[in-house]
Amino acid sequence: MTGFILPPIPHCANTLDVQFELTNAGGDPLNSVTINWTVNGVPQTPVNWTEPSLPPRVIYHRNFRSVPVTGSNMYNFSATSSNPNGGPDSNPANDSYTYNGFRRGFEGAFTINVAAPASATNFQTFQNIANALSQHGVCSRLT
Repeated sequence: MTGFILPPIPHCANTLDVQFELTNAGGDPLNSVTINWTVNGVPQTPVNWTEPSLPPRVIYHRNFRSVPVTGSNMYNFSATSSNPNGGPDSNPANDSYTYNGFRRGFEGAFTINVAAPASATNFQTFQNIANALSQHGVCSRLT
């Protein structure tokens, strides 16, 4: 597992098609692999990948399924591959990938208040909210 495919930003839909990048880092074609994945630490239905053979050093983007994403909630996605071609992996160091901090684009009311704890709707500094807006985008008018 070598990547998480981000949708175009801002992402304003209430669902996200989760996609990870699978790279065959071995010397032989990859014909099957088991992929276990989580959303915010909650296990999802494993994917038993048996699609067209993946030649060595080739990257494949795999759409797992659509998951709900709501409000200003933050989401963390992890995927781990195992059992390549039905056997043990000789290099398990490259079997996992985690993406932390996905959220829908901003909408609604936000504050900048150093006296209140930082949260999904309160920022400690103007720079903090500017960074978050740059990373996630805006879906509707902010108040």
